[in-house]
Amino acid sequence: MSFIDLHSHTTASDGTYTPAELVLHAKKQNLSALAITDHDTLGGLPEALIQGEKSGVEVVNGVEISTAWKNSSLHILGYLFDPNHPSLLTTLDWMVEQRQVRNQKLVENLQNLGIKITYEMVRDEAGEDIVARPHFAKVLLALGVVDTLDQAFDDYLSHQGKAYVHKVRMTPEKAIKAIRDAGGVPVLAHPQQYINEGEDLHEILETIVPLGLEGIEVWYPSHSEEMTQQFLFHARLHKLISTGGSDFHGANKPDIQLGTGYGDLRVEESVLHELKERAGLL
Repeated sequence: MSFIDLHSHTTASDGTYTPAELVLHAKKQNLSALAITDHDTLGGLPEALIQGEKSGVEVVNGVEISTAWKNSSLHILGYLFDPNHPSLLTTLDWMVEQRQVRNQKLVENLQNLGIKITYEMVRDEAGEDIVARPHFAKVLLALGVVDTLDQAFDDYLSHQGKAYVHKVRMTPEKAIKAIRDAGGVPVLAHPQQYINEGEDLHEILETIVPLGLEGIEVWYPSHSEEMTQQFLFHARLHKLISTGGSDFHGANKPDIQLGTGYGDLRVEESVLHELKERAGLL
């Protein structure tokens, strides 16, 4: 039986593997297909698709878009869309612009705390990739402000951190529409996260399924068997596709392995077949 991973991140957002390296790693893990779902960008797809052709790994067009929900955020995964569709590209360009504004404000907050950091330092650390908080953490470590990357997040960059800046996020409706307009399939990512944050999953689904949501991420590293069964129930109730993935970030989430999560995650190839049917590709 073949297995796949429909949730992974590269250096194009906040992962530590380049797109090509990640595809090669998927090959090593004996995965037949891999979705690249970087945050708010398609920047890693071209390189991954080329390496996928060379390596015999099917690379699935993907993205993970952050949206606003009450006091939390909902992450909407998109699959099998046209990566050149103007509506989707415009939506993601807006997200990139907001990220840049946020990063500049984060630099200001750190400077106001007496830390001698500049945006140029963080930009240099990111290289060709989109600037994200892990790059800030590495600069803080290099400056000797913190002793570990975890401390950088705990003290400065997490939601409770002294320099944290909230994201400006779009509505779930706009993200779902952009994915569907591009011919893709929108899926709610890691639902357990929202329950942990005190949100009502039933309310979330009752609100966003009518907007065009077509799937829910059932198989995920932190989902217990009881949670998985709960999310399968919600999928059946709302006629949603059940998907899954490791949410692999490389060294930024070192305990999570591509394809297997904490060791026992398995997403069958039939899940991708169902996504393709929903996208009208079969």
